Amino acid sequence: MSFPSSPVNNQTVTLNNVTYTYSTSSNSWTRLQSLLAPASVTLTSTTTSTSLISGALLVSGGVGIRGNLNVGGNLAANLSNTTVDGTNPVGTLNIPQNAQTSTYTLVLSDSGKQIFHAVGTAAATYTIPSNAAVPFATGTNVTFVNMSTSTLTITVNSDNLYMAASSGTNASSVTLSQYGIITATKIDSTSWLI
Repeated sequence: MSFPSSPVNNQTVTLNNVTYTYSTSSNSWTRLQSLLAPASVTLTSTTTSTSLISGALLVSGGVGIRGNLNVGGNLAANLSNTTVDGTNPVGTLNIPQNAQTSTYTLVLSDSGKQIFHAVGTAAATYTIPSNAAVPFATGTNVTFVNMSTSTLTITVNSDNLYMAASSGTNASSVTLSQYGIITATKIDSTSWLI
């Protein structure tokens, strides 16, 4: 069945279980049923996706996903506009800065950031908390920058802090003088390498 070739105003037609009505003022058919999808849709096709134009489901427009997205296979995507937190891009384009002026303990949102000790600030201690207090993921990087003429001490609270420059010596702290920069990388659940 198809749409009538000479419809009249308010004429209805049902195609594939969807009802449409015709308007002579707009010279068009309008779908009467809601466009809301059922609570879930299952696709039974097993067509493999090997590109943007293959697979069991192809969408030409955008897709909004309000919940979690679970992928059982490989995920290929153009990530040119992807962000870490809605603002800062993914990758090494920049290291978002968290400026501090006095003693400070890292929080989970400091992952991937630079903790900045500005010119003119007094000596301070920045603490990497224990894994039990703040469970940073293995692989987390935090960069510390000291621009102050006063020293900046980086300590770790009960976890291990290994010094790469001194053949892996386990230390409780490291001190940065002015213009000092150092990155701490979490290498396992309770160890950081500087």
